[in-house]
Amino acid sequence: MARRLILRLLHFLWLKTAFPLTPLPASGSMPPVSTTTQTPLQQTVRWMATHARFPAQRLPEKAELLVLIATAAATEESNAAAGPVNAGPVVRNKIFAAQIRNYTAQRRRAHINCDNSAKT
Repeated sequence: MARRLILRLLHFLWLKTAFPLTPLPASGSMPPVSTTTQTPLQQTVRWMATHARFPAQRLPEKAELLVLIATAAATEESNAAAGPVNAGPVVRNKIFAAQIRNYTAQRRRAHINCDNSAKT
């Protein structure tokens, strides 16, 4: 199931990179569309299409798995270099933080004082 999904994704990305959409001719008022950098998966699909004749021919199963693992590692590295995903502004609400601390302390005390060992 996962292999089929990966193959569909690779095929889709190969089609997307092999047959990119062509921008409309510039009318003078709009700047031309700039190209963006490719993701590691797009680079891998392009490499496989160029050197391994993907999707007409397939690499051996173990080689394909190795290429996909390397692609996943490269994706992780590029995501880590980009920074945390939720790097929004940190809002410091002192009243809310104090309420949460008090709530947590009360829950700890409730667990300490509660004795559920009595048999009924």
